[in-house]
Amino acid sequence: MIKRERLTEATIKKLPRLDKRYRVHDTEVKGLFVQVQTTGHKSFKLQYRPKGKNPIAVSLGDCAMISAAAARLRAKNIQAKVWTGDDPYLIKKSLESEMTLHQLAEEYLKVRRFKPKTLEHIKSCFECWLLDKNAAFRKYINYSIKDKRISKINLKELKQIHNQIGLKSKYTANRTIKYLRAMFNYAIENGYLKINPVAFKARDFFEEKQSNQIFSEEKRERIMQAAFNLDHRTNKINYRYYQDNDLDVVASVAIYAALAMGRRYKSEILNLRWDQINWDLKKVYYDDTKVGQKNYSIPERAINLFETIQRSRNELVHVKGKMYKTKKIAPTTKTGPWRTNDDRREYIFPSAQYPNRSSAPYLQEVRATWKRLLEMCNINYLPLKQARHSLLTLLYRKTKNLEVVRQYAGHTDIKTTMRYLKLADVDVEKGLNELDKDFKTDQKVIRLT
Repeated sequence: MIKRERLTEATIKKLPRLDKRYRVHDTEVKGLFVQVQTTGHKSFKLQYRPKGKNPIAVSLGDCAMISAAAARLRAKNIQAKVWTGDDPYLIKKSLESEMTLHQLAEEYLKVRRFKPKTLEHIKSCFECWLLDKNAAFRKYINYSIKDKRISKINLKELKQIHNQIGLKSKYTANRTIKYLRAMFNYAIENGYLKINPVAFKARDFFEEKQSNQIFSEEKRERIMQAAFNLDHRTNKINYRYYQDNDLDVVASVAIYAALAMGRRYKSEILNLRWDQINWDLKKVYYDDTKVGQKNYSIPERAINLFETIQRSRNELVHVKGKMYKTKKIAPTTKTGPWRTNDDRREYIFPSAQYPNRSSAPYLQEVRATWKRLLEMCNINYLPLKQARHSLLTLLYRKTKNLEVVRQYAGHTDIKTTMRYLKLADVDVEKGLNELDKDFKTDQKVIRLT
């Protein structure tokens, strides 16, 4: 027989401890009862039957922590949700089988077909900022959603993560959120999700300010002369010059190529292969760039550089002796950086660290050499990527043809190229000053009375 009575604090307190567990049901709310354990512990519970399931009992709280009135209110709220089809038990069970953000990201990156460069950037954003796979970035993250069920991720959390990433890089923060939006659209397409939580508006994204600083034609020329030095007697690379100036020869000529060609130095210069060069047409071919498969004309100075490297590939380098505090190193001869018999022979700018300290057979970083060249030329620091902007701006100044610049830059949208109009406008003030110089200040002025 089921025991029933109106549950109050007084009646609950009087319930005795027995040798077996028992229940006392409430007379006001159907399904609400107090369960008394053999230890004497008492708790409120609600029993009901989920649609298509056996009856279940859900815990509402400890009798010592909540009142009977609060327990009735909780029970009524659950019953109302069950009536409207939002049964918390069924929702909980469905969540147990639902994907987490981590699981969705792994599937998305495997199923979706991206260009290699795009895939590399998406994986990098996700692993560093969302999936906690890069230890170096953990100090920037104080909130993680990687193990959260995708239907429980909300806009407030995503804005918080966007702000976290923005402290390090506004560009990466914006890209990560846009990649997330695309991934959640994929989840909706496949029935994993109903609504995309990335409801960002234009004003929610960080403003990405592009640097308008570029190298003047004179400064660009000075850096190029410092980066590439030719031995005119042999018409080969002058290795002694690089030793005397403490410069990495491969990094230096790679920088020269970036300045001469105006291509993206990390994705289109450092990993350049010999088989991408068409010597007859003077063109370089890329299977995969930021804008897809492309080919571009190669400036004459870059062609001369590549030909010089070809002539210098089998050279031996004479290393001069050095005197240290404790010992003296005698002069010696070593193989040149291009004299290799492994995978590096395919690349124009081989890595000296391969295969022991680098998995890539081509050069991956030139930052130290870039800083050294700027110091030699007495030029304030600018990122090497500005070399591309400098060349494209110079190309526009010389041709006054925006379409020529667009094609050489590889832009798909002319609006992207139009930024070089703004960069070229730095000459306006100079031109106005020149006009002022020609103005004759000693002309006779007729005073009107």
